[in-house]
Amino acid sequence: MKTGDSGAVLICADMSGYAPVVIREGLRVAAFEKVPAIVLHVVDDRFPYPDLFAVNNPDVDYFMTLRENALRRLREWAESGPGPRPELMVARGKPSSVILEVAGERRPSLVVVGAHGLTGTRHPHALGGTAERVARSSPASVLIVVRPPE
Repeated sequence: MKTGDSGAVLICADMSGYAPVVIREGLRVAAFEKVPAIVLHVVDDRFPYPDLFAVNNPDVDYFMTLRENALRRLREWAESGPGPRPELMVARGKPSSVILEVAGERRPSLVVVGAHGLTGTRHPHALGGTAERVARSSPASVLIVVRPPE
C-alpha cells in the first residue's frame, strides 16, 4: 500500500446489498495492515427527493433521517467485520467528489470502493462511474471490490 499521512483505510460504502462485502474487505485489509479504518457513506443529493417542495426546510429533516439510517446500517455492517471498530462518516454531495475530498483531507493509505457498473455479458468489465472516477483521481491507492460472477 502507498503510505498516506494517516495510514488509514478509507472504505466507501453505498447502501446497496453489496456494501457489507465492500466494508468487510476493507476492514480485513485494515486489520491485516494494523491501521485504522474509516467507513464513509455519501448521500447523493443531486436527485429530487420526496420532501423537495415542503415548506419547512425539507433538507434538514430529510437528510438527517438519511444520515441516521446510514450510520445505523454502517455500524451493523462494521460490527461483523474483523479488527477494531472503524470511524463512521456520512457526508452529502456527489459521491465521487466527496470521496476524493475526504481522501485528500484524511490522506489514507488505501481507498476501498465497490464496483457498481453495468454487469452481465454485455458489460463484463464495467466498474461504475464512481469507482472509475475515484481510481483515476485518488491521492491514495485504490482497491475496487468486484462482485464474484454469479
